[in-house]
Amino acid sequence: MSLNEVMAFMLVGSLLIESYLMFQLINPLGGGVPIKPLSVNALLPTVPINPVAIPASGGAVTLELQQSCTMITIPAVSANLTVSLPAPAAGLQFRFFLSANLDGTHTATINRGSAGGFYGNFVLGPTASLTTLQVANHHNLTFAATALQGDFIQVESDGTNWYCFGFSGAAAGITSAS
Repeated sequence: MSLNEVMAFMLVGSLLIESYLMFQLINPLGGGVPIKPLSVNALLPTVPINPVAIPASGGAVTLELQQSCTMITIPAVSANLTVSLPAPAAGLQFRFFLSANLDGTHTATINRGSAGGFYGNFVLGPTASLTTLQVANHHNLTFAATALQGDFIQVESDGTNWYCFGFSGAAAGITSAS
Protein backbone atom coordinates (compact mmCIF):
# COMPACT_ATOMS: atom_id res chain seq x y z
CA MET A 1 0.00 0.00 0.00
CA SER A 2 1.43 3.39 -0.98
CA LEU A 3 1.79 6.35 1.32
CA ASN A 4 -0.91 8.17 -0.66
CA GLU A 5 -3.34 5.29 -0.10
CA VAL A 6 -2.56 5.24 3.61
CA MET A 7 -3.12 8.99 3.79
CA ALA A 8 -6.48 8.53 2.04
CA PHE A 9 -7.92 6.93 5.17
CA MET A 10 -9.98 9.39 7.18
CA LEU A 11 -11.14 9.53 10.73
CA VAL A 12 -14.90 9.86 10.15
CA GLY A 13 -16.27 10.08 13.63
CA SER A 14 -17.18 8.44 16.79
CA LEU A 15 -20.11 6.45 18.04
CA LEU A 16 -21.49 6.84 21.57
CA ILE A 17 -23.67 3.92 22.64
CA GLU A 18 -24.28 3.23 26.31
CA SER A 19 -21.18 5.11 27.41
CA TYR A 20 -18.97 3.21 24.94
CA LEU A 21 -17.02 5.35 22.54
CA MET A 22 -15.50 3.72 19.48
CA PHE A 23 -13.35 5.37 16.83
CA GLN A 24 -12.94 3.68 13.47
CA LEU A 25 -10.65 4.43 10.59
CA ILE A 26 -12.70 4.01 7.42
CA ASN A 27 -11.24 3.14 4.02
CA PRO A 28 -13.09 5.37 1.52
CA LEU A 29 -11.65 3.35 -1.38
CA GLY A 30 -12.84 0.03 0.02
CA GLY A 31 -16.53 0.75 0.46
CA GLY A 32 -16.39 1.96 4.06
CA VAL A 33 -15.01 -1.27 5.51
CA PRO A 34 -13.73 -0.69 9.07
CA ILE A 35 -9.95 -1.05 9.14
CA LYS A 36 -9.26 -1.22 12.87
CA PRO A 37 -11.75 -0.39 15.64
CA LEU A 38 -10.25 1.26 18.70
CA SER A 39 -11.99 1.39 22.05
CA VAL A 40 -11.78 4.42 24.30
CA ASN A 41 -9.67 2.28 26.66
CA ALA A 42 -6.97 2.06 23.99
CA LEU A 43 -6.93 5.84 23.59
CA LEU A 44 -7.10 7.14 27.16
CA PRO A 45 -5.00 6.50 30.24
CA THR A 46 -6.54 4.37 32.93
CA VAL A 47 -8.77 6.46 35.17
CA PRO A 48 -9.85 5.11 38.55
CA ILE A 49 -13.60 4.64 38.89
CA ASN A 50 -15.06 6.59 41.78
CA PRO A 51 -18.57 5.23 42.28
CA VAL A 52 -21.15 7.50 43.85
CA ALA A 53 -23.26 6.10 46.66
CA ILE A 54 -26.79 7.48 46.41
CA PRO A 55 -28.73 6.70 49.58
CA ALA A 56 -32.27 5.34 49.19
CA SER A 57 -33.12 7.47 52.23
CA GLY A 58 -32.70 10.65 50.14
CA GLY A 59 -30.93 13.68 51.58
CA ALA A 60 -28.01 15.52 50.00
CA VAL A 61 -25.02 14.29 47.99
CA THR A 62 -22.21 16.49 46.69
CA LEU A 63 -20.24 15.24 43.71
CA GLU A 64 -16.47 15.70 43.42
CA LEU A 65 -14.36 16.44 40.34
CA GLN A 66 -12.87 12.93 40.54
CA GLN A 67 -16.33 11.43 40.00
CA SER A 68 -16.65 12.90 36.50
CA CYS A 69 -17.51 10.39 33.74
CA THR A 70 -19.45 8.37 36.29
CA MET A 71 -22.86 6.85 35.69
CA ILE A 72 -24.85 7.67 38.81
CA THR A 73 -27.71 5.34 39.57
CA ILE A 74 -30.53 6.81 41.64
CA PRO A 75 -32.72 4.32 43.53
CA ALA A 76 -36.35 4.82 44.52
CA VAL A 77 -35.82 7.33 47.32
CA SER A 78 -37.91 7.45 50.50
CA ALA A 79 -37.30 11.22 50.89
CA ASN A 80 -36.37 13.99 48.48
CA LEU A 81 -32.80 13.80 47.16
CA THR A 82 -30.54 16.68 46.08
CA VAL A 83 -27.32 16.00 44.18
CA SER A 84 -25.00 19.01 43.89
CA LEU A 85 -22.50 19.24 41.06
CA PRO A 86 -18.97 20.59 41.49
CA ALA A 87 -18.14 23.99 39.99
CA PRO A 88 -18.15 23.83 36.18
CA ALA A 89 -14.84 22.75 34.64
CA ALA A 90 -14.22 21.96 30.99
CA GLY A 91 -14.80 18.27 30.26
CA LEU A 92 -16.73 17.33 33.40
CA GLN A 93 -19.67 15.03 32.70
CA PHE A 94 -22.14 13.04 34.75
CA ARG A 95 -24.99 10.72 33.73
CA PHE A 96 -27.88 10.10 36.13
CA PHE A 97 -30.18 7.08 35.71
CA LEU A 98 -33.22 6.04 37.71
CA SER A 99 -32.83 2.39 38.72
CA ALA A 100 -36.50 2.22 39.80
CA ASN A 101 -39.70 4.21 39.39
CA LEU A 102 -39.92 7.07 41.87
CA ASP A 103 -42.69 6.60 44.42
CA GLY A 104 -45.07 9.34 43.27
CA THR A 105 -44.19 11.50 46.30
CA HIS A 106 -40.42 12.11 46.36
CA THR A 107 -38.11 13.73 43.82
CA ALA A 108 -34.42 13.65 42.90
CA THR A 109 -32.93 17.07 42.05
CA ILE A 110 -29.61 17.83 40.37
CA ASN A 111 -28.32 21.22 41.49
CA ARG A 112 -25.83 23.12 39.33
CA GLY A 113 -23.68 23.96 42.34
CA SER A 114 -22.22 27.40 42.86
CA ALA A 115 -21.88 28.67 39.29
CA GLY A 116 -23.05 28.37 35.72
CA GLY A 117 -26.46 27.34 34.50
CA PHE A 118 -28.12 24.39 32.79
CA TYR A 119 -28.82 24.65 29.05
CA GLY A 120 -30.32 21.87 26.93
CA ASN A 121 -33.32 19.84 25.86
CA PHE A 122 -35.24 16.83 27.11
CA VAL A 123 -37.71 14.46 25.46
CA LEU A 124 -40.64 13.62 27.72
CA GLY A 125 -43.67 11.40 27.74
CA PRO A 126 -45.01 8.16 26.46
CA THR A 127 -44.33 7.46 22.79
CA ALA A 128 -47.86 8.39 21.68
CA SER A 129 -47.57 11.95 23.04
CA LEU A 130 -43.92 13.02 23.16
CA THR A 131 -43.10 16.57 24.20
CA THR A 132 -39.87 18.48 24.76
CA LEU A 133 -38.55 20.56 27.62
CA GLN A 134 -36.10 23.33 26.80
CA VAL A 135 -33.79 24.49 29.58
CA ALA A 136 -32.00 27.87 29.49
CA ASN A 137 -29.92 29.17 32.41
CA HIS A 138 -31.76 27.09 35.00
CA HIS A 139 -30.27 26.10 38.36
CA ASN A 140 -31.97 22.76 38.99
CA LEU A 141 -33.01 19.68 37.01
CA THR A 142 -35.45 17.37 38.77
CA PHE A 143 -36.64 13.83 38.27
CA ALA A 144 -40.28 14.42 39.21
CA ALA A 145 -42.08 12.07 41.58
CA THR A 146 -43.67 10.38 38.54
CA ALA A 147 -40.32 9.63 36.81
CA LEU A 148 -39.76 6.07 35.65
CA GLN A 149 -37.04 3.46 35.80
CA GLY A 150 -34.59 4.07 32.96
CA ASP A 151 -35.17 7.83 32.76
CA PHE A 152 -31.86 9.68 32.50
CA ILE A 153 -30.20 13.09 32.58
CA GLN A 154 -26.71 13.73 31.25
CA VAL A 155 -24.80 16.93 32.04
CA GLU A 156 -21.50 18.12 30.56
CA SER A 157 -19.54 21.29 31.28
CA ASP A 158 -17.59 23.64 29.02
CA GLY A 159 -15.98 25.29 32.05
CA THR A 160 -18.64 27.98 32.39
CA ASN A 161 -22.04 26.26 32.13
CA TRP A 162 -23.62 22.81 32.17
CA TYR A 163 -25.15 21.42 28.98
CA CYS A 164 -27.79 18.76 29.46
CA PHE A 165 -30.05 16.33 27.68
CA GLY A 166 -32.13 13.36 28.68
CA PHE A 167 -35.32 11.38 28.44
CA SER A 168 -38.27 10.49 30.62
CA GLY A 169 -41.05 8.06 29.82
CA ALA A 170 -43.43 10.16 31.94
CA ALA A 171 -45.08 13.29 30.50
CA ALA A 172 -43.57 15.57 33.17
CA GLY A 173 -40.91 13.16 34.45
CA ILE A 174 -38.13 15.78 34.27
CA THR A 175 -38.61 19.41 35.25
CA SER A 176 -36.31 22.41 35.60
CA ALA A 177 -36.25 25.58 37.65
CA SER A 178 -34.21 28.76 37.67
